[in-house]
This record gives sequence, structure tokens and C-alpha cells, in this order.
Amino acid sequence: MKNNVSIHLLKNYKFIQVRMKNIDLEISLDERKAETLTPEKEQLEKTSHILQQSFKALTDTEYSVIYKRFVDEYCWKNVAIETGYSIRHCQRISNKAIEKMNTMIAANRSKLVKT
Repeated sequence: MKNNVSIHLLKNYKFIQVRMKNIDLEISLDERKAETLTPEKEQLEKTSHILQQSFKALTDTEYSVIYKRFVDEYCWKNVAIETGYSIRHCQRISNKAIEKMNTMIAANRSKLVKT
């Protein structure tokens, strides 16, 4: 399925944010960990940046639907209630948004690959 990368990144967005904060905390408690944790943090920052850039390509409605569905993990019924659209229309909005995100992520794919 071509949407796997975008959906995978969206579902892990909160984890990425929390892990970056935890790495900062671990390094602040023991600076010797910086050497081993810095590469992981840099990779997470790249991934987060690419996701944030792809969010900017979305309309407010697309962002709201995508964020509620994949980051906040709402069911489609609750996404529809929150946005005021039908479930089917929310799914169409989501599909369009994921296509936009896929385009942005594909353009930046080389940055996601660990060097």
C-alpha cells in the first residue's frame, strides 16, 4: 500500500516528540550518553521536520482530519463528529491529505535514510 510511510510516520509522531525530549533528559543527566544518543536524536529531528513540512502542505481541514485520525487515534465516527463532515467525506479528505504528504515525504526521502 503506497500510504504506509505517511501513515506509519503519523502514527509515530507523538512517540518521536516524546523520544526526543527523553534523549535530551538522558543527556542532561549523563553527558557520556551524548555520543550514543545524538545520532538517534538527529534522525528523529529529521523525521519530525519532514512530517512538519508535510503538515504545512495540508489545508486546515486536511490537517485536522489527519491529526485526529492518525495521531490522536480517533475512530472515523469521532473524526466526523469533531469536524462536522460525514465519515466518508473525512476519509476522502484523509486520502487526499495522505497523497500530499506522500509527495512531500518522497521528495525528502533521502533525509530519512540514516547516513
